[in-house]
Amino acid sequence: MRILSISAQKPNSTGSGVYLSELVKAYDKAGHKQAVVAGVAKGEKVEFPESVAFFPVEFETESLPFPVAGMSDVMPYASTRYCDFTTEMTKQFCEAFLSTIREAMRHFRPELVICHHLYLVTALASELRSVLPKETRIVAICHSTCLRQYQKNNLEKKRIYDGIRALDRIYALHCGQRAEISRLFQIAEEEIAIIGAGFNEERFFPKKRNVGTAYELCFAGKVSQAKGVESLLRALEDVKANRPMVLHLAGGNGDEKEMERIRVQAAKLSESKKIQVILEGKLPQQELAELYRRCDLFVLPSFYEGLPLVLLEAMGCGCLAIGADWPGVRDWICEKVPAASFLTVSLPGMENPGVPIEAELPDYEERLKRAIEKQLDQIENGVKQADVSALTWKNVADDIVVKECRI
Repeated sequence: MRILSISAQKPNSTGSGVYLSELVKAYDKAGHKQAVVAGVAKGEKVEFPESVAFFPVEFETESLPFPVAGMSDVMPYASTRYCDFTTEMTKQFCEAFLSTIREAMRHFRPELVICHHLYLVTALASELRSVLPKETRIVAICHSTCLRQYQKNNLEKKRIYDGIRALDRIYALHCGQRAEISRLFQIAEEEIAIIGAGFNEERFFPKKRNVGTAYELCFAGKVSQAKGVESLLRALEDVKANRPMVLHLAGGNGDEKEMERIRVQAAKLSESKKIQVILEGKLPQQELAELYRRCDLFVLPSFYEGLPLVLLEAMGCGCLAIGADWPGVRDWICEKVPAASFLTVSLPGMENPGVPIEAELPDYEERLKRAIEKQLDQIENGVKQADVSALTWKNVADDIVVKECRI
């Protein structure tokens, strides 16, 4: 099959970028011919399998004179927020992507187009259906952050609404997300397929490790309060543990002011001698996998998630896990892996999607503290993570092709 993947963002950064890249690798191994359209900074190199044709949309150029647009307002690299788009920026953005997608469609002639995010670039791809053979299908995978942008911003709202409704199929990560897509775009739930996510089992795998003198905890993602990092640090101040703790924070933050605030908070916590906080920075995937394998517990207290890949990857490396009760995530994981050691913490009330009510944070942090203590007790008692090999990218990639080939 000839498959064209499309994303507005960098294809090797953030969860949705990893999702795209891992699907591309899985399809390459299966022998499919592929092309990719994605946004990148001028001159930026992107790694794909050699056989994959890449059609970049370059930002920070004369025609697109601003950084890559980010689906989250805080990205781990220099980015432009959609809410800051002017009329001129929107025009430049749409023209650049329409031109590149049209070129890719005409030269590559895909049989299947897979778009990432239910947002503006997916709507643009949908508008170009006439360029394609009639039998070519255009589908899109939702990554949740797009739904948050759609609700927060008025940018090209009708254009996005119409473009998403014109797709041949929408893939949701889990049932909670499917319900939200149905509500926002007035599409019957039975027309939205649940696809889930995966991890690369060749990179993220467990290994036997000796019990250390300290509990090793880790977080991976944007090191920001949107991901709950400041709340995690406050929760750890009062955790009762039988051994010292080490917390590894892996990831970047494009907001230097927020990052400095977190550095100061981490340094103060480390001074207590009870817990050492290590800012690892943004790690390559191989180094991230090695970090997971050294750790006992993975904690992701984000205030908004779709189906976080870092969670699956950490569990794949053998970490016990804690997350917030994001809609549908626990149900999906436990359906696939009933014995998974994954605790969830009730989220605080929200002012807006992903923006917690400040007054409710202390109670959230107390619940997070109790969950950490419970998992540390499990570790002390020798509990291991279940086999999560059912959650691999090959399963996701095969599922999409099987569904689209049935048509």
